Amino acid sequence: KEKNNLENIMDSKVETTEDLYSILQYVTNPDEEVLVYEYSNKCELSTAILDLVDQAVGQLEKINTEELLLLDQKFTNKNTKQTAKMDLKKDLKLLKNDIFRNISDGIENLGLISLQLMLGGLQEMVRRQEQRNES
Repeated sequence: KEKNNLENIMDSKVETTEDLYSILQYVTNPDEEVLVYEYSNKCELSTAILDLVDQAVGQLEKINTEELLLLDQKFTNKNTKQTAKMDLKKDLKLLKNDIFRNISDGIENLGLISLQLMLGGLQEMVRRQEQRNES
């Protein structure tokens, strides 16, 4: 009686343990087992990508140093020179921290799948920055 009242109120069918036999006729229980995987630091591809990121950051630092020297030579106006240096610093920070560090942190903490998931967003971020620099 309670079951019928509940089904009418909820406009649904209530399954209880009394119906267990009929339910089990349609449900199969898979064989279950516990698999233990050995801990692996990183795969070769992850290590290669992290090495490339480190190389890119090193090259970025080198380019930044060269650009700072060029800015000192190119501009005589102190305001223009300082503005250019601040823009260069902002761009370096974006590339180094927001792009390259996100890639390396994601791979180190979450694996290669994180890189695949982040890739579209990172590309969009770089594209927007290029558009800002062009205008």
